[in-house]
Amino acid sequence: MQQNIHSFTPTNGKDRCKLCLSYCGPIYLVVVILSFLGAYAAFFIGLCLRYPTSWKLAVCISCLFTGAVLGGILIFTLLRAVFTPAGYVPQSPWQYPPRYIGECPGFVPPSGEGVGENPNTVRQLDRHNQLRYCTACKQFKPDRAYHCESCERCTFDFDHHCPVLNNCIGRGNYKMFVLFLCYVPIVGCVLGGLMFVGFFLVDEAEPAVAWMVFAMIMMIFCAVIGIFGCVHLCWLCRGESTMGRHVSSFNKQRGRSKEERAREREEHCNAVCGVRRVWWRLVMPVLPLREEAASLV
Repeated sequence: MQQNIHSFTPTNGKDRCKLCLSYCGPIYLVVVILSFLGAYAAFFIGLCLRYPTSWKLAVCISCLFTGAVLGGILIFTLLRAVFTPAGYVPQSPWQYPPRYIGECPGFVPPSGEGVGENPNTVRQLDRHNQLRYCTACKQFKPDRAYHCESCERCTFDFDHHCPVLNNCIGRGNYKMFVLFLCYVPIVGCVLGGLMFVGFFLVDEAEPAVAWMVFAMIMMIFCAVIGIFGCVHLCWLCRGESTMGRHVSSFNKQRGRSKEERAREREEHCNAVCGVRRVWWRLVMPVLPLREEAASLV
């Protein structure tokens, strides 16, 4: 079990140490980002000291300010992805069977005590045409929810468990995760481009090879990370998730109509991006506004 603040409560000093050590991945990412930002700042600070009385000083200060703002947004988005709960399925009311509203003719409603005490509805069934049930959590699963083996909890709109971020990626923080992956190439390319402005527009001396190599490495590294962001954006537009694609690869579902696929795509986007998908809310690291029957834990 991978321990994080959302699924584990330390009770003694040893547990607290384990919890802190489990965040080595996020700490490493922050250190890498700060290292890139520090080298970027050192380059422009050197130019400021070299040209303190010309218009070039204003250009260098503007580049420093841009780097500080973009770096701050990047780190803030990363921390939101790490420390925002993914959205664990609560025990109540999901210990009781929900109401099935799908169209599977072979479905047989469960009988027994507690039936009808869950007001939620589902459309997904397991491979045996029964309500999806998690034996580990001893509760039923909402649509698109899956059990995380690392956190030992079922998660709303579960995508995957990210060991680097030490957190599940689900309904609560999927937007922050995708934004971080998309911010990385944007920030890297902008800062790298500004460094080339410093090389050829500001600095009158011959450009240092080491600084040019650093700028190229930063841009290439960030562009590679951006590939993962593009993949997740594509899946999001299609209403798919990492776990959903994995399950469908070996659990062949019956053919779905175009209307069903459109409805599932809309429900998935509403869950992870919110119902108010105005452009500024989509591109900024603000939590989505959503209408949901079950509260996140």
